[in-house]
Amino acid sequence: MATAAIGVFLAAGGDPAMQAALALGTYGLAAERAAAGDPGPATFRTRLIDEVAALGVRGTTGVKIRTED
Repeated sequence: MATAAIGVFLAAGGDPAMQAALALGTYGLAAERAAAGDPGPATFRTRLIDEVAALGVRGTTGVKIRTED
């Protein structure tokens, strides 16, 4: 799923490195949300799919990308 997220973000255009970082940051946020409450492996997988699907509704507040100029 992480590689699919990268592909989606790369399709948006712009700097490929930044798009990949944004994709992984967003995917990581969904994973953090899915891991809340210490789920078991199967529960985490299901929650991760649910959290990725919910990003459009829940938003991406919390994703932090630091760039160095």
